[in-house]
Amino acid sequence: MKVFRRLDSPAPASLRNYFAEIFLDDPSVSLGIQSLVYEEREQGIVGFLGILPRPMMFQKQPVTAAVSSQFMVDTSRHRGTAALELMKRFFAGPQDLSFTDGASHGARVIWEALRGEVVPLYGLVWTRILRPASYFLDLAGSKPRLATIAKICRPLGRLTDGGATRMKPYAIPPAVAAGADADEEMLLKCVAELSPKWALRTRYDRTSLSWILKKAGDAKTRGQLTKMVLRDTRGEFLGWYVYYAKPGGVSKVLQFGGKDGKIDDVLHHLFQHALMAGSVAVSGRLEPRFANHLSRNRCAFEFPDLFFLAHSRNSDILNVLQRGGAFLTRLDGEWWLRFHEERWEGVSNA
Repeated sequence: MKVFRRLDSPAPASLRNYFAEIFLDDPSVSLGIQSLVYEEREQGIVGFLGILPRPMMFQKQPVTAAVSSQFMVDTSRHRGTAALELMKRFFAGPQDLSFTDGASHGARVIWEALRGEVVPLYGLVWTRILRPASYFLDLAGSKPRLATIAKICRPLGRLTDGGATRMKPYAIPPAVAAGADADEEMLLKCVAELSPKWALRTRYDRTSLSWILKKAGDAKTRGQLTKMVLRDTRGEFLGWYVYYAKPGGVSKVLQFGGKDGKIDDVLHHLFQHALMAGSVAVSGRLEPRFANHLSRNRCAFEFPDLFFLAHSRNSDILNVLQRGGAFLTRLDGEWWLRFHEERWEGVSNA
């Protein structure tokens, strides 16, 4: 409450439940990697670092990764080295890889001081615009000086988009794949079939994947969590995707994949699905193996203000990451874990 909202008042039940659900109830906590607090003798707890284990495979060997999240220090009561000490203890843990995909500039400084690395490839974000007028009016609406004008122009923007979606460069090729809602069992099969192509990859089981999808789906303000598996006309598997469908906004992709030569079909279906859901654009974090597919499907790339950071005592793991050889998606990281509006129910800023 103090760090994120500058409030010195009791936390609502929704926020307390968040910490219990995410950092205590995660089934992977049984791996023995737990979150950390920094406590001073007279001040009490002044710092926190949320940590979530992630079972993975490196080459043919099982390894364990740990994701850091909600890194915070109460600087009104502490002016010392709590942030540095928390990160030191984290890096000294039993995990083979530590990473985060939502780090601020301040966190980056601490990671690099402790020999952590920025991984630029996995920090790139791609965006495919679906409704150009509405998309750019939304961008304008986020700026105070342009908000009123953007609001007035939105009806005209929607009319303009009706024609723009059928013209280059915004038209989407017809989707040739047939999509169906996917459950955890089907997604496990999708990932298991394709992930051995990557040297470093997530190792789900049904319990862990079910928990991740359930918690990701709780973030209703991000959109409707949608899970699709795709097949051709003969019923053969082509690929899958998981994303937040956001009517009137930008839909955010958590994970997608497909067979060699079929990634374009997966993207076409994803873009068509988001368009039908009313989204103005689709966005996701780069999976380097799919960069060419995203580029030729008219996706734009940018580096956001959040960084992908990694630390490992195994230089081979870091080398694989820096070369883009890991299947490590937003579904596996901290991006979807960040606070969303439902968690601040009943809380007002000072």
